[in-house]
Amino acid sequence: MAALSALTSRSFSADRALLRVTVIPEDTLRAADIPAFETQLRRTLNASGYTYLLGGAPIGGEEFSRAITDSLPTVVLAVFAGTFLLLMVAFRSLLIPLKSILMNALTVGAATGIVTLIVQHGILAAPLGIPADVGVLDSSLPVLLFAVMFGLSMDYEIFLLSRVQEEYLRSGDNDEAIVLAVGHTARIITSAAIIMFIVFTAFIFGRVVASKSIGLGLAVAVALDATLVRLILVPAFLKLAGKWNWWLPAWLDRRLPHIRLEH
Repeated sequence: MAALSALTSRSFSADRALLRVTVIPEDTLRAADIPAFETQLRRTLNASGYTYLLGGAPIGGEEFSRAITDSLPTVVLAVFAGTFLLLMVAFRSLLIPLKSILMNALTVGAATGIVTLIVQHGILAAPLGIPADVGVLDSSLPVLLFAVMFGLSMDYEIFLLSRVQEEYLRSGDNDEAIVLAVGHTARIITSAAIIMFIVFTAFIFGRVVASKSIGLGLAVAVALDATLVRLILVPAFLKLAGKWNWWLPAWLDRRLPHIRLEH
């Protein structure tokens, strides 16, 4: 009788208005299977005609992941807008901010793609100590990669562009300004990138897949940003754009505040 009373108290709410039902899957429920499992549960409960609340660790985790991924577009747009306005004011240009956002987005996107291939699809996972059957990425990884890597990339970006702008204002020669700026900043950018690459790579030697994924993504992003992007793509873009790099409508230039970047 006591056991039945205990079961009843666990299954019914105090006012007897709610009934708790526990659903146990037949097999182990992997992260990739949760959406289909949740859809099946909701379809069954909707057909019953009763009002229900669906909870538990798998459903809660799935809702948490959706909350993070749904907020990502807002975060990205806010960062892009703030970055565009700041760089437009700093460099008196419309093209420079667009180029910077595009290049940094390419870096983050490439790093996320490589992590997806390794962690989610198992390509080259074994040499890095990552199980080949993980099958899913941590939902916080894209947001974290974007926030950290975009900030680091923009730091390199401003450091390089401020030197290019300084040389261009001094000589008026766009090509010469690019060559001199890259020559003066390449060693510092590369040295800083090597230090960060070593730090991020250390995370890969941990035992938690989420930590490995974060370290791998950041290490790849730093390597791409400091080599392919910052030393090749950015100078090439600046050269092709020529004087358009520093174009800003006169009416807009008069209305924007003036700030000076020091390096």
